[in-house]
Amino acid sequence: MDTIAKTLDVDPSRGVDEPSGRPQLPYRTLTAAIGARDPGSTLIRLAPGTYSVATGERFPITVPDGVVVMGQAATQGQGILVVGGGVGPGGLSVGVLLEGQGQLQGVMVQNPEGVGILIGSGSPQVQACRLGQSTVALQVVGAAQPLISQTRVEAGRDRGLSFLDQARGEVQDCTIERCGTGVYIGQNAAPLLRNCQCSSNQIGIQVAGAASPVLRQNRLVQNQTAGLAVQDTGRPDLGQADDPAGNILRYNREADLRNDTRQPLTLVGNDVVPGGLAGAVTLEASRWPDPAAVPPVLLDQAEPGGAAPP
Repeated sequence: MDTIAKTLDVDPSRGVDEPSGRPQLPYRTLTAAIGARDPGSTLIRLAPGTYSVATGERFPITVPDGVVVMGQAATQGQGILVVGGGVGPGGLSVGVLLEGQGQLQGVMVQNPEGVGILIGSGSPQVQACRLGQSTVALQVVGAAQPLISQTRVEAGRDRGLSFLDQARGEVQDCTIERCGTGVYIGQNAAPLLRNCQCSSNQIGIQVAGAASPVLRQNRLVQNQTAGLAVQDTGRPDLGQADDPAGNILRYNREADLRNDTRQPLTLVGNDVVPGGLAGAVTLEASRWPDPAAVPPVLLDQAEPGGAAPP
């Protein structure tokens, strides 16, 4: 995003939205601050408080290209709550609609009636937020390619994160807990999930349709049914010979990995136990040595296909 050209402040308890009251005071609503942005990049800073219909917000709140909405990233938005929803694309109840390269940082978002955050295009960013108390906490559709990082997703009644259509993008360093399905990836979606933890959900990650996500260094543990469930013609990338996946699939109640497709899944470089695998699964070796089994002085010299050190 370009250099910030304008900064606006919002405070639902002491702000005002009337133009005559603007010189010394913040805006009262995020809706009004977004409407007052100038062309170019705008930073909107949120004070602690609840942003809702009761305080004058109009939902869905659309964060357009070039706008950064910032709360408190250090606490994942503790005390800065956007709650509510309105009719959005497709008739869905939506709390926040992110467009273009819009950004949401350090904010809590809840929509008890539907989708907390909807991303339908562009490459927006959601960073250090806390999402929950929604039917779906965050949904990505169309050909959107967002970056979702350092975010906690909890108590999504249906799904925590949902990727549909041809959605891509990346989810990294996130925690998804106490949802129906922690992460649902369907249709032709193919996001990258890296270094995320899915635990205490009914299903950790569900791959359906013809989805083909890439899973790397994730922990899928202590879910009520399956850590990873694969259906239809889903083909998750769970490691290649020269790119071990490094996922941990353990301690899930019914299965760590359940393959309900007609084709075997190939796993390379994951922490699994055979008794936790249901369906056709092939375990293959990585070309890279196991760091736990090789002295560091030798590991530093190891390359796939390379000569052994003297």
